[in-house]
Amino acid sequence: MTSQAAPEISVCLPVYNGEAYIGQALDSVLSQSFNNFELIVTDDISKDRTPEILRAYQARDPRVKVFFNEVNNGALANYNHNLSLAKGKYIKIFAADDVMMDGHLGRMHEAFEKNPSVSLVACAKQIIDSEGKLLSISSTFPSTGFYPGKDVRKNCLKNQDSSHIINMIGEPACTMLRAADVRGGFDAGYFHITDLDMWTRALAKGDLYYICEPLCKYRQHKDSTTSNNFKSLYYALDFLRILDKNLDLCTELYGSREQAYLSVVEHLGRFLDSLVKDGKTDIPTISENLRDWADPIKIQSGIKRVADQRPETLTNQEYFRQLALFSLLRTGETAARLDSTYKELNKQLAACRQELEIIKSSASWRSTKILRMLGKLIKTQS
Repeated sequence: MTSQAAPEISVCLPVYNGEAYIGQALDSVLSQSFNNFELIVTDDISKDRTPEILRAYQARDPRVKVFFNEVNNGALANYNHNLSLAKGKYIKIFAADDVMMDGHLGRMHEAFEKNPSVSLVACAKQIIDSEGKLLSISSTFPSTGFYPGKDVRKNCLKNQDSSHIINMIGEPACTMLRAADVRGGFDAGYFHITDLDMWTRALAKGDLYYICEPLCKYRQHKDSTTSNNFKSLYYALDFLRILDKNLDLCTELYGSREQAYLSVVEHLGRFLDSLVKDGKTDIPTISENLRDWADPIKIQSGIKRVADQRPETLTNQEYFRQLALFSLLRTGETAARLDSTYKELNKQLAACRQELEIIKSSASWRSTKILRMLGKLIKTQS
């Protein structure tokens, strides 16, 4: 690659206080056999030795381009700033604590070059702990090859096994995209599944090529606080947003937008119920978090008008109101079903009692009274 030529691949690596793993991450990129790439690193005003480490790497390898932010932008904004600096034909988003395995860039680049219909390449991964110890290997597709973009989107938005939204593709460490499909960056409206949103956007334009061989190591850190249990509350808002952004599949998968929302409510309810049963939280704590999270909460008929707005205009509080509205709707439907069942059982009980009275008043019932008395007497004595 000459200094003037645009690189084939831009490896985009945002970082903040990454001194523990940044060296290993950079080494894994720079040692790739495919070398037609630029490595863009944006530091979000790290307080540790990260800037010193980055300057050393930049000094000895011209492919490393380091940019130091003037203010702390936060993780998502740092990712988007990094992406805006990329000049490559393909975009490889990477994290400062993950590791590329040999052949990662070359295999993914080859998949794109040979297959014009592919808009996203992904691979299996090794999951490692904070010390680098192998925990497991994850491969979410049965074999290496093509998977139609629409089918993958559908399986992410309503997974065949779990019947709810799930990221079948993996983390950024597992993927590569065409630069044209990354324009605009990550959607800042999400709390957690902004990567899945980007994958579904790319797959709306083309197909997935999946490599079953692990080509990266994804570092899994333990959750440090109980508050992480409440990520599910934010996931619920993310689910509503991504369903709205994929309305072309929402009706096909769930029957209607309303049924899709009710599915999110049920999934959230089951998750919180499991937390309570496992002793990880309790109802008062959940209520307190809900109040802190979206205060004030006003459920009123006017909220229904929110559902008619375009998805990109909705705020997270408006999504929460929709979530609460559909929770109440599902509760109301459940109560109505129970009430209907109760009334039906009462009707059946009344009919049984009426039938019993008819039997008791019959001649045959009266004539066999002595036999019933003898039966009771024999049962008592035995």
